[in-house]
Amino acid sequence: MEKHWRFVCLLVFLSFVVIGCAKTPNHSGSLAIVDCVLIDGTGSPPLSNAVVLIKDGIIKAVGSASETGGTEGYTRVNLHGAYLLPGFINAHVHSLYDQGNFRRWLSAGVTTARDLGYGTVFIDGTESARAAVNKYIGTGADLVKIAIEDDLQGRTWPMMSAGEVRAIVSQAHAANRKVSAHVSHVRNLPLAVDEGVDDIAHMVVEPLSEALARDIAEKGIIWVPTLELWKGVSAKHSLDWDKVAIRNTGVFFKAGGRIALGTDFNGYTIPFDSGFPITEAKLLLEAGLSPLDVIIAGTRNA
Repeated sequence: MEKHWRFVCLLVFLSFVVIGCAKTPNHSGSLAIVDCVLIDGTGSPPLSNAVVLIKDGIIKAVGSASETGGTEGYTRVNLHGAYLLPGFINAHVHSLYDQGNFRRWLSAGVTTARDLGYGTVFIDGTESARAAVNKYIGTGADLVKIAIEDDLQGRTWPMMSAGEVRAIVSQAHAANRKVSAHVSHVRNLPLAVDEGVDDIAHMVVEPLSEALARDIAEKGIIWVPTLELWKGVSAKHSLDWDKVAIRNTGVFFKAGGRIALGTDFNGYTIPFDSGFPITEAKLLLEAGLSPLDVIIAGTRNA
């Protein structure tokens, strides 16, 4: 009997967090950042004359001077009214582990990135799916990514079954791992949504209905639109996918959906921003997010 292999990418995602303050003296003890306008990424309004207390590299307190208890015993760094934000997170990159990338991102304020790798694992049935998840979690994977894809620019694959997706999600969740689903077509969204994935990688490139957008939003699934990817793909192949994806992102956001910033850096043969993801940020603004919403997408949600 011929086997019809389904494609699933299960990857070892070794997250990194690099925290630093460019051109700031290296203090191994206690540091107080004072006189700044703080945007904390939670959605709270900017806080003027804020104080951030750091001890041995750990943030101990954030707030007004009265809330943080003063700065006695701390070395003060006065920002003279400058804005202070958390480090940004790029929630969708590929081939992350490169010192040049690390340095460019960190110097631009991107302190965390999620590498979604490339898929090389094939499954055939629910038992095969569960076994694959167990195998790679056993080797250290802390994220499972699946490809719910059947046809993209002339490249075709067998579609995963609902049972296979369900088996992967349940096995991953039982091990306290999240599942990210690569989806590019509207017709394949219900398979990801109904079986309980945690986030959707890429905005779909056909019109998204308000009803489906609300369903995804109500289920708490986070969407990583990768609008920079679709902009580059559209320019390279004379497509309108970027316009559709931008419009869909706005539909999802207006439906109450949570958006996380991610670019698909190095995921396709087009140029991507190598420092701060300013193209993605601008396209999210074009989709209808406010500047504060973009900050939330790049910090809390991501």
